[in-house]
Formats: sequence, structure tokens, C-alpha cells
Amino acid sequence: MGKSTYKWTFCNVGGMSRVNIAKGEDIAHLGELDQKLWTVLSCPATGLEFNARALEVLDCDKDGRIHANEVIAAAKLLTGALKDSNSILRGENSIALDLFNEKDANGAELKASADKVFELLGEKKQSVSLEEIDSALKILADKAGEEAKSEGVLPYGENSDAVLDAVKAIKAKVDDYFIRCSLVEFNNASLEKLDVSAERIGLLAEKDTNTCWDEIASYPLTQLSKDGLLPMNQPVNPAWAAQFKTLKEMAVAVDYPGAVTIDKTQWNAIEAKVGEYAAWKEEVAKNANSFNEAKQADAQAIGKLADFVVLYEHFYHFLRNYITFNDFYSRKEDEKSMFQAGELYIDQRCCDLCIKVSDMGKQLDSADMSGMFLVYCNCVNRITGESMMIAAAVTRGDIEYLTPGKHGLFYDRQGNDWDATITNVITNPISIRQAFWMPYKRLWNWITEKLNKSAKDKEEASTASLISNTEGATANAAEGQAPAPKAPFDIAKFAGIFAAIGLALGFILTAITGLLNYLKTPWFAPLLFILGLIIIISGPSMFIAWMKLRKRNLAPILNANDWAVNAAALIKIKFGNTLTSQAEFPKLQLIDPEVAKQMRRNRRKRIFWTIFAIVLILAGIFAWLWFTGKFCSICCWISGLFA
Repeated sequence: MGKSTYKWTFCNVGGMSRVNIAKGEDIAHLGELDQKLWTVLSCPATGLEFNARALEVLDCDKDGRIHANEVIAAAKLLTGALKDSNSILRGENSIALDLFNEKDANGAELKASADKVFELLGEKKQSVSLEEIDSALKILADKAGEEAKSEGVLPYGENSDAVLDAVKAIKAKVDDYFIRCSLVEFNNASLEKLDVSAERIGLLAEKDTNTCWDEIASYPLTQLSKDGLLPMNQPVNPAWAAQFKTLKEMAVAVDYPGAVTIDKTQWNAIEAKVGEYAAWKEEVAKNANSFNEAKQADAQAIGKLADFVVLYEHFYHFLRNYITFNDFYSRKEDEKSMFQAGELYIDQRCCDLCIKVSDMGKQLDSADMSGMFLVYCNCVNRITGESMMIAAAVTRGDIEYLTPGKHGLFYDRQGNDWDATITNVITNPISIRQAFWMPYKRLWNWITEKLNKSAKDKEEASTASLISNTEGATANAAEGQAPAPKAPFDIAKFAGIFAAIGLALGFILTAITGLLNYLKTPWFAPLLFILGLIIIISGPSMFIAWMKLRKRNLAPILNANDWAVNAAALIKIKFGNTLTSQAEFPKLQLIDPEVAKQMRRNRRKRIFWTIFAIVLILAGIFAWLWFTGKFCSICCWISGLFA
């Protein structure tokens, strides 16, 4: 590809610089655009939320994929055949006849096809639409063979074709019969020799007659007559019996009612009559073939016009999903990308970025590289019985309930609903807020797990001890012994434990105080200490999340669906937030019990984390006061207030 001299313009789409296809000239020069600058180099020709007929037209080689060269060919066809290439951007479903560029070979052919459409429709309009083209094609199909028909007389009505076939088959045998009769009339002594003899027929007795039909067919049609007449009621050669019966019942009975014989002249009259009919049929077939060839040529030309109108309507929309991802990043209600399959409602949110999965194995190999939190759902339409797999990106909200087995509802682009069930989850950060609380949630989960385990162990130990004591008491009672005394509470043991814990805390607080004294911290040191502690705990998690959120990329998901995505399709934080919407409830006095229950759970969570933060701050202040020696002074001051 040579270097283009065309002046391209660029714009920022999804955080990336992409070429701007904004006018007809851009489409006309598409073949000059360096393919390294294209967002997509190929995509599937099926399974997309796009006009199926347009995808079929774009797939010129019918290999199931739309490659860059096929897109360039379509751009060249459109811009060459039209006077105003800017009209392509309007995406109209009809083309004004004066838009066709008749100086271009394709444009002239398309204009002629449009004229043919209106000729078939019997009306003239200023523009041609796909609906009108399809109507013309139907008329053309219905008229197939009509013009090739001409008026003709069927000599034997609906039996004419049967008589024609019978005469063609038996003609040689009837002619042979009349010739033999002529020879007998010439010399009566030749009758026995010209007729079939009994001896000759007798030779078949030792053979399988099923294999002798060729020989039997060579015998005369029937016994020869000295008067040269062909009898109608006399037995005939079995090899020709069916054809002779058709001739007798459908032709002789029509032309010579009641005749028991026909002569050579009458036979010639029947043969001539059938011959005229055969010639007429041949002429009809010839005309029909000629007409069908013309019809086929017209149909092909009109079919090309239909393909052109389809491209004219949908091509710019396709470019916005191929050269750039404008339709995806615009976030307009009426503009969705052709890879967005619908919306998934699950766990009080709606996920707008849902993509059909063609190969789950490829998806699982590539999904983690996207950096997105993905849920893979098996969707089933209970009405049609169809099923499909989708990948949905979750970009807002909590994730603790998004686990395999969770049910939701998926709506496709046509509004049909599908039961959705999560089968796989690819875990990645959703938000910086979530990353901030994640260490504390993990700590809380760890503490809860330990407490639950400890409680369970104690319960099991208590139960075992109770059973053991009960069994021991029962045994002692049976032997007349008193139960064993309970061990006394060892206060010294617990004092030692608390002392050890105190020494450990004292060591930690002394170290922190020494650091603060060394740095000669001011009065707000406790706040700095708390802030530093929060940064140490949450900072790494937030930084990692921020880095991943900035680099979320849709390309690996599409590549796993057989797209050749040539450039990153980033989903940054602000844009990502628009891809998932959460439930928002108004403040009402009368609240649904289930909603109230959820709100109470959320309130308890907020209270817990608020208390946790307050305790953390108070602990820091206490530690600072204690190790700076100001704690005792404050205690004395407080005691003085109440003295």
C-alpha cells in the first residue's frame, strides 16, 4: 500500500486517537488509509446485532468473515456510483434516482436497473427503495414463462402430450407394418415370410423371456393384413402394447370414432397432427428459454441494485463499528455497537456491555487480560428453547453476591427475555472505592472466620466434655463414687497471659512513640498517624485497582469471539461507570419488607465501618497521648473538673 496523500483528520474515541470518518471523501479514500490505523481488520459476518443482509453483502467471498479489503471494495463501489458521497452518511433506506452517477459504469447499470424496477411496478418515482426492488423481483418471478407462451391448439386436449409420446415411440413399428402390408399386396406369397412364424416364437420357449424383450420388440407390430389396414382390436406385439393402447384410445377414437381399422392415409393424418403439436412445443420451449435468460439477466441486475441500496443504508453505521468504535463510546440510547447483545439485570443492577460468546474456551484463555470483572451467563429462552452464552462486564457495585449459580434476566436487542445463570466469574477490580475497603473486608472476613471456627471448636469441645462428664458421672454413680471435683480457676495463669499481651502492645506503642518523638511531631500527629495507617493498609490495593481500571480493554473479549481488533478498546473509569447502572430507591415511609431488610443490612454495614474508623482514630490519639506523657496530665485535668 503506497503512502496516502489524502489529508486525514483524527479524534479521541475511548481514550485513543482514531481516524475520523466524517464525510464522503473520507469513505472514498478509505483504501488509502493505512490499515495500522484501523480499529478492526476483520469480524464475523454472523452473530452480530446488525442488518444481516448488509453483512451478507459485505462478505463478498462468502467465507463467513468481513475483511478490510471487502470493506474497501464496498466503499469504492458506493462512492463511485454516486454523485454525492456525503449522502452515504445519512443512512437512508432509499436512493434518489438523480444521485446515480451515470458516468460510472456501475452507476449507469444501477440507474438502468432502477428504471426497470419502475417499469415492472407500472409507476415512476423519484427515488427507489429496497421494498420497491423486492416487489419488482417478485413480479419478475411471477411472470416467468408468461411471455413465452403463445396460443396453440392442443390436438388431443389434455392427452396431447401422452399421444405425442406414444406416436414417437411406436411410429417406426407402424410404418414397418404398412410397408410389410404393401409387400404382401405386391406378392401374396410373401405373407408367411414377412410375418413372424410360430417356429421363431417357439425358440423363446427355452429362454428366460424377461431377457428377450429386445428380440420380441423386433417382431412385427401385429399380424399382417392382405388389405393393408391396421386393425384396432387384433392382438399386438406385447413389447408395444402400451403405446398402441394409448394411440387407439386417445387418438384413433378421437379422430375416427368407432373405427376398427385405419389405413395408411389415416395414420399419416394422425402423425402430421402430432408433428405440428411437437413443432409448436419446441417453439414454445425456445421462446421460454429466451425469455428466462432475459428474466435472469434482469433479476441479476435488479439484485445488484438491492445489494447497493442495502449498503447505502447501513455502510456508514458499519464503519462506525469497524474503522472506529464510535457507536460504542457515544453511549447514546439509539446508538449501540454491533457487538452489544443486550442488557443483563442481576443483583440490583443492569449491565449494558453484554457480548455473545462463540467459544467459551477462547474466552477463558483471554478474559483475564481484559482487566474487567466479567460474569459469564448461560441464557435460555423458555419459549423457543434456544440457549446462548454471554459475557457481561460489571463496572459498578459490590461483587460479593455475584457467584456461580446466581440467577438474572437477560434482554436481547429485540426485547426478548432469557433466563440467565452465572457459570463463571473473572475477578478484577470494579472501583477504587471497592479497593479501599477490600483489605478491611478481608480482615473482617478473616476475623469472622476465626471466631466462627473458634466458637465451633469450643462448642464441639463443650459437647464432648459434657458427654464425657455425663458418662463419667453415670459410671461413678453406678460404682457409688462421687463425681470428680472441677479444676479451680487459675488467676495467675490468665494474669500471665494478659501481662504478655500488655508487654507486646507496650513494645509496639513504644516503637511508634519513639518514631513520633524522633520526628518531633506536632499536635496533629495522631491524625497523620491514622492517615498514614490507612494509606499503608488501603493504598496498595487502591493503586493496583487504579492501574487496572485505567487499562481495562475490551479487545481480548472480542478477539476471543474471532474479531481481529487492531487497536486497544479501553474502558476507563468514568466511561466504565456508564456501562452498569444500579438501583436507586426513593425515600418512602412505607417500604417493601425485603427492601427494608436490605436497607437495614446496608445500615449495619455503614455503622460497623464508621465505628471501626472511630475506634481506629481514638486508638491512635490514645497511643499518642500515652507515649508523649500527656495522658496523665489530661487525666489530672479531668479529675480537677469533678473535684
